[in-house]
Formats: sequence, structure tokens, C-alpha cells
Amino acid sequence: MAKVLLIDDDAHVARAVARVLRSHGMVTTVVASAAAGHAALEGATFDVVVCDLALGGDSGLVFLDVMRARGDQTPFVLTTGYAGAERDAAERDPRIAAVLLKPFDAGTLGRVLRDAIRSPGAPRFP
Repeated sequence: MAKVLLIDDDAHVARAVARVLRSHGMVTTVVASAAAGHAALEGATFDVVVCDLALGGDSGLVFLDVMRARGDQTPFVLTTGYAGAERDAAERDPRIAAVLLKPFDAGTLGRVLRDAIRSPGAPRFP
């Protein structure tokens, strides 16, 4: 079973996404902040990280910067409900396996995560 770290500060979204991930047979750890995400990565190994772009006062892209600076190469999927320059930049970032625009459906989420785990480093933008 794939192990997923889900980072989203919106509790309703996090619960819904976690439910979908579990329905796809993925073991899911849910945290609500960048700091909690970094702590989770220090204490466990994950097959993929799913992180929201906007994390309260933090950014999913800054979270990724710190993650990679620490040498962690876990596949990274960014989720966002925003359009704009930051999302456009994320779509061109080779460190990101996929950018999922909210709302996304369960099938797309499952497929993107399976692909990210199978082929880390191969960007996909559904």
C-alpha cells in the first residue's frame, strides 16, 4: 500500500481528500501546516506528498524548497484552487510531479498519485 502525506490547512478538504485516498487503498497521514508536514517527513517515509499551494501563512512551494534542501526526493503533487502566476510557475517546476486544480475528481487524484509514485520526476499536468 502506498503511503501518502497530505498537507492541507482546510480541514474539510483534507478529510474529503483523505477519504478518497483511502478508498484507493492508500495509507494517509494528514497534517494541517508546513511545520507539521516537515515533522511528519522527519519521522516517517512516504511514497508521495500531496500539498496545497496556500497553507495559511505558508506556501506549498516554500515547503517543497525546504523538503528538497533537506535532500528529500519524495514525489510531490501540488493542489490549488488558485489561478495565476504562482500556479503557472508551479506547473513549470520540474520538481513537481503534478499540479491538480481544485476541484479534482477521485479518479484523477488516484491516477496522478499512482503515476507520481511509479515515475518520480516525470511531470504530469492533468
